[in-house]
Amino acid sequence: MNRSEAFDGILARLQGMAWRLGALLVVVCLLVPPASLIYAALTDQPWWRLFRAEGNLTDWWSSMQLVILGLLAWANGWLRTLMERVGLLAPWSLGAVWRVTALGFLLLALDERFNYHEWLRDELFRAHDWFTHSKYIIAGDVGLYLFFLVGLTVVPLLLAELRARLTAARLLIAGLVLSVPLLVIDSLQDRVMRQWWNWRFWDYFFEEQGEIVAQLLFALALLMLIHHRLGQWRAALASERES
Repeated sequence: MNRSEAFDGILARLQGMAWRLGALLVVVCLLVPPASLIYAALTDQPWWRLFRAEGNLTDWWSSMQLVILGLLAWANGWLRTLMERVGLLAPWSLGAVWRVTALGFLLLALDERFNYHEWLRDELFRAHDWFTHSKYIIAGDVGLYLFFLVGLTVVPLLLAELRARLTAARLLIAGLVLSVPLLVIDSLQDRVMRQWWNWRFWDYFFEEQGEIVAQLLFALALLMLIHHRLGQWRAALASERES
């Protein structure tokens, strides 16, 4: 076996790992809700308490998925750099976008575990009476909105990358669309939420589970791009062997 064939084998294994990781994420996201509901039944607790409390299973898995997203964004940037060096992709002056995206997901993971945006709400916005006069949004609870708006600035650049795999771009857009109502629900005052029909479902279950679904869509988009570009590299190697 020559070096080209050996390297092709490595790329093939990495492609397989990408698909297996995607399948694993889907399976875990499907299992988290019923696992929580079963645990609630076994411990004789109201189901909604397990989705309301910080540190629940969904909250933990959400933070883990965000860490995985950060690693996948970094991996996409690293793979692009390698492919540029061997001439398989044209140099892209905005390659830092992947590093910024990776950092953004890691910051969200920290917020999920340590509630930094709640700290900003209480210690910065409320303390200075900023964003505190809405009839609907919790006083000062705009931290995630601001982060979302900052994140939107890199979306066109990410879509330019993901258009190499159109389905990946569509998954990213779907995740963004789903994120909007989740942001709204997360920031609404209790008195507003309690006017909704079956409000605990929307406030606890839908908001918490919606987060992990949106993250799953983002992760699948990034994994699809990795799989696609590894395939490009393998095709280039096969073409070299034939010539």
